Amino acid sequence: MSWWWRRAVDLELEDGRQLRVDTTVVQTDIHHPTDNTLLWDVVRVVTRLVGRLAEALGRRRIKGFRDRTRSARRRMLEIQRMTTRQRQEQQTGTYRELIGIAEEVLQSARMVLRNTRKTHGRDMIADMVIAETRKEIEHFCSLGARVIDQSRRRVLNGEQVPTAEKLYSIFEPHTDLIKRGKVQTPIEFGHKVFLAESARGLITQYEVLDGNPVDEQHVIASLKKPQASLRPRSRLVWRRSRVLQRAQRGVVQTGWRQGGVHPTTGRH
Repeated sequence: MSWWWRRAVDLELEDGRQLRVDTTVVQTDIHHPTDNTLLWDVVRVVTRLVGRLAEALGRRRIKGFRDRTRSARRRMLEIQRMTTRQRQEQQTGTYRELIGIAEEVLQSARMVLRNTRKTHGRDMIADMVIAETRKEIEHFCSLGARVIDQSRRRVLNGEQVPTAEKLYSIFEPHTDLIKRGKVQTPIEFGHKVFLAESARGLITQYEVLDGNPVDEQHVIASLKKPQASLRPRSRLVWRRSRVLQRAQRGVVQTGWRQGGVHPTTGRH
């Protein structure tokens, strides 16, 4: 419990009698991830960065690197436009071609990195641009390898890739897949955030969670933190949700004995 929360209780700005806990999802700014669009992202971004490197080196293009963006985009759109039946019959071959293009681009980009390792620009600023661009190329090549691997495993090998191993965006690689059972948004992409709020709207605890842990496991932890600064008869109140209702029957019964744990519908 932070000092400003204890101060608010001491000044009687907050009576500390209730605490609402809940989780929400903060979505990352990404397009809906599919294997074909992720492969397309890899090809276009790495190609653009190699072009930027060539410009910093004062060249029109870098020898040995082919621009395959048109070919990749054509196959990406071809997959996007397939019907369900066409996907069953045709997508494997198109995906194999798209994966091959992405592999070629990454291989060529790594060759560019090797060949320009000791190359310098016209001045110090150009050298800084070259160094930074090389870092970006290396970064996106690493992410691109992960995209290729998961696409091959899922589409070509028919493997079910574990959620923890999936990459949902090369721009926001930290993005998690969150399933919360909502009708309108059954799947969200971003980060799950745990929040604790006092009855007067003061945020007392927050935490960005890794992955998609169940909500119940954070109730007991939230019970322990306020005890040092809240009054003896204070009570924890959590917002009633489909997931947290299960906690009434299990986890919460072992909770804060001192004042009890009381479910409430909360504010919506």
